[in-house]
Amino acid sequence: MFTRLLKYCCFIIGFISISFTLNAQSDPSMQGRNHEAFPYPYENFAFLSPRYDYLRIDETNYISKLYLRGVYTLKKRMHFRLDLPFAQSNYASASSNMFRLADISARFTHTVFNTGHFYWAYAVETSFPTASNAILGSGKWLLKPGIGSLYFMDNNRGSAVLAVNYQFSVAGDPDRKDVSIIGLVPNIDFWFPHWYIGYYPTWTYDFNNKTLDLPIDIEAGYLFNKNWSFALEYIQSFGARRSFDYEFAVKLCYKIIRNPETRQQTGMNFRNAALDKNLL
Repeated sequence: MFTRLLKYCCFIIGFISISFTLNAQSDPSMQGRNHEAFPYPYENFAFLSPRYDYLRIDETNYISKLYLRGVYTLKKRMHFRLDLPFAQSNYASASSNMFRLADISARFTHTVFNTGHFYWAYAVETSFPTASNAILGSGKWLLKPGIGSLYFMDNNRGSAVLAVNYQFSVAGDPDRKDVSIIGLVPNIDFWFPHWYIGYYPTWTYDFNNKTLDLPIDIEAGYLFNKNWSFALEYIQSFGARRSFDYEFAVKLCYKIIRNPETRQQTGMNFRNAALDKNLL
């Protein structure tokens, strides 16, 4: 009963949020969230994003997280991302419902080149076994390389990402199971005045646990001004071999973009320059 009520509340809140943003004034300044998969072609791009994430494993067990995500430009088209998570769970082995440090992760992403509206990039992510409890982390040092492409639609209408990654363990607790997970990231979002909506799934297959996740992942976000945005995300997994039931997240984001490359330099050739003007 509680699970159904929680799902209904998430859908109602998301619907109200989207309906509210439909009344916003015309200002094409929202950029979706595909910058989290591969960064936009700006020389100096950064954001800080505090988040709450609730993951329902099955009918009785869950893991919830409070974490801070930050992205900073190291140099032109190369970005660094850091996740600092604190988690808690109702698993008996978690020993406490208090939020404790989970596995910290970091990622480097480099947009190598572009051809017209297409941007090609690679990324390397690493996770550290910093969790204070076995339930809250893998107990392993993990690497996750990935490659992909980001496409910008004409007239600032949206973007799309297609990427593939592979996460595997390289060291750590020998008593913990090794990690070997391949992922496919087919993302697309659409931008509107002050808001966006997107489909952001990551389809994964876990070679060791034999689980397959093909979730539906919908996120809607609202831009309060040129820096602050708010988003709601809901993920529903399907299939007999899925590793979780559903997940939802609430996100705030503070963005900073300075010294953007010109449309001529990047070859994007958009006809609408309002995006740059509103984010400077």
